[in-house]
Amino acid sequence: MKMNELKPIVTLIAVVFFAIVAYIYNGKARPTESIAPTATLATQAKPDSAVVNKSIKAANRTPLAGSADAKGPVKTLPFIIERIMLNDLLEDKHKLVKIEAGVRGGNRMEWAATAVAIAEVASRTGVDSIEVVLNRFEVPIEKSAMYRELSHIYYAPNPSYSIWGDALKDKWEIYVAHKKNIATQKDMDVNDYFEQANQQLIDSGVEYNEADDKAGVMTAKKFQLKKDFMLFSGNVNESDDGVSRASINIINEGKDTSLTALNGCLSAANINVKACTKQ
Repeated sequence: MKMNELKPIVTLIAVVFFAIVAYIYNGKARPTESIAPTATLATQAKPDSAVVNKSIKAANRTPLAGSADAKGPVKTLPFIIERIMLNDLLEDKHKLVKIEAGVRGGNRMEWAATAVAIAEVASRTGVDSIEVVLNRFEVPIEKSAMYRELSHIYYAPNPSYSIWGDALKDKWEIYVAHKKNIATQKDMDVNDYFEQANQQLIDSGVEYNEADDKAGVMTAKKFQLKKDFMLFSGNVNESDDGVSRASINIINEGKDTSLTALNGCLSAANINVKACTKQ
């Protein structure tokens, strides 16, 4: 019953990604493209496990229910940039950008449209690989990513030259949470209580498996759960939540300035990471 969650780590992005790309790009030639100058953040607060080991589930990419195929265009949501990581210290000057943004409210179609629009704006900087995470702004940033994620996108304008290598078969890999699967406050409370109880038992000398079992019993009793209850494992499930880019028809009514501001701070002429996070 151990919680299946990666713990946040702080690592030197340049070192980590250099090692990854050296492995992926052994002998691969770089296409000729005009690349804008980029800035670099030294550290990243969350692990980029998807960069290390991506697995495509193309069979699960389905059109969004109620998307352009059924009800017409969908608008983007106003967003706040929470984190941006830009890196051009990879092998052969490969450029990677990861953007995390927060939104309030919205529906599955709007989450998808917003994340895609952010990725497309970022692509104007000339980067080779783009990762976008759209989060629930109302859930504190200190909370685990699995409670906050609404959409997770991997975009490579040139699929043959992405940091994800052969794992990315197309330009886009898009995952969007279903509302029914999004963490409730009780889900978060149950997981937090289990983790704390489990850690306290381990610290007191209890063996790991026994600590899991005892923490599970304690958690079930406190929250009046079934004995075989399952801990919450995340809003976004890459096995079930994949959608196709073709099913997302974005319309920008011009009322929201978020995309305009992002385009300005990421412009090829004046890329400014600090300005992006102060929207």
